Amino acid sequence: MQNPFRLRKNSFSKNEVSLMGMSLRLALLALYVLSAGAVHLFAQHGWNRIYTGTEHFLDLNFRSSQIGWTTTLFTQYSLWKTTDGGVTWNGVIRQSDFTGLMMTFYNDQRAFIANEFTAAITADGFAHWEIVHFSIPNDIMISEAVYLDSTTLIGDSYYENTDTSSVNQIFTSSDGGRTWDRQVRYECSEFLCAFYGICLSSSGTTLVGLLPNSVMRSTDRGQTWDTVRNLPIGWFEGGMVSSGHGVFYIVGSSYLDYTFG
Repeated sequence: MQNPFRLRKNSFSKNEVSLMGMSLRLALLALYVLSAGAVHLFAQHGWNRIYTGTEHFLDLNFRSSQIGWTTTLFTQYSLWKTTDGGVTWNGVIRQSDFTGLMMTFYNDQRAFIANEFTAAITADGFAHWEIVHFSIPNDIMISEAVYLDSTTLIGDSYYENTDTSSVNQIFTSSDGGRTWDRQVRYECSEFLCAFYGICLSSSGTTLVGLLPNSVMRSTDRGQTWDTVRNLPIGWFEGGMVSSGHGVFYIVGSSYLDYTFG
């Protein structure tokens, strides 16, 4: 499932600060439960504490039982790697060079880490990471992305254009995430109107959450999109696809009241 946690590097509106604060509290709660607390409760169900720290974990992806990656905020490094199942972590990209948020892996050779105006890309088994800066005057912002194949990605973004309007965009890339073409630009006059969450089925159908109660859908590799409205999901937080069946499972929320559909 895509991680719904999202931050923006630049100035924050009051609504963004409120959302960010809620997301940070949820992230810290998850860290406490799985890494620093309730040890006896989880031990009987096979859970063990493997790491305790003060970092703000943003995204986590394990490529095997031993090798994993995580992005963090407010630390010396923004991207970390473990080779011992999460017991110890080594910094890979410094926070001063790049602040990574959402990670997307194609395989054990290629990965893309989004952070709106910049991205970190690797195509050599994670040995080297290329930092790419997007063209801000052209509104190129990528908050999260999914791979369609080894070089093709679909990404989305959201930002507040003014105090009363927001801009939501969907992009496609054919060169591994280095450059992007805009496919959708959707502007609305309400804060609660945003692209939020993206997922892909094995058949190639892509869903992008559209707040509130809707999703954008593409079946032609992001070239055209239609809108599925009035879904009983509230805030689209993300989705996952049943392997081999092409069934989408979508999670949404109304404040902290989560619903599944």
